[in-house]
Amino acid sequence: MIMEAFILGGDPDEIAELREGGNPFVPGEGPMPCQLMMIGEAPGEDEARMRRPFVGRSGRLLDELMKDAGILRRQTYITNVVKYRPSGNRNPTDGEIEAFKPLLRAEIKAVDPKVICLIGAIALQTVFPELRVSRVHGKVIPYRKRKWVPIYHPSYVLRRRDLIPAADADMRTIKELLK
Repeated sequence: MIMEAFILGGDPDEIAELREGGNPFVPGEGPMPCQLMMIGEAPGEDEARMRRPFVGRSGRLLDELMKDAGILRRQTYITNVVKYRPSGNRNPTDGEIEAFKPLLRAEIKAVDPKVICLIGAIALQTVFPELRVSRVHGKVIPYRKRKWVPIYHPSYVLRRRDLIPAADADMRTIKELLK
C-alpha cells in the first residue's frame, strides 16, 4: 500500500481508506496515444466489479451518446480521477482526488490527447475548480495545448432526461473537435 501511494504520488492514508472493503483498482482503458480522452469521477459498483470504467448504466448512456455522434469507444481512452470506488457510492473527497492527481497527470501525458472530455462536476472541478458544469457544458476550454470539453455526467442525464438533447449536442461538439 505504501509503495502504491509512492507510485501514484498520493497520500497513503487516502488511498488506504478507498481500498477498505476490498474495492479493486479500476484502471483507465483505451489506446495510447489517441485523440480523445474522457475522464470521469470514480468507479461505480458495476465498474468496480468488472474493473473497467463506464460499464454500468451511465456507461451505456455514454456509449450511446458517443455512437450517435460518430465517436468510437475503442478509439477513446476512458478513465476516472479516482481509481477506487468510494464507500457508500459517495463523491470522492478532496484528499482522495489529490492522492490520484499524479496518476491522472501521467495518464494524460501517456495518452497525449488532442481533446479531453471532463465527465461531470468532479472531473471538471479537479482541473478547473472555479467552473460549474451547468454553465460550461459543451464549451471548449483551451488549456495547456489541449481542448477540454466538460459534459454532464451520464448518471445525472439519466435522472434528468430533459438534458439528453444537451448531452447529445455536447458529444457532437467533441466529434467536431476531432476532425
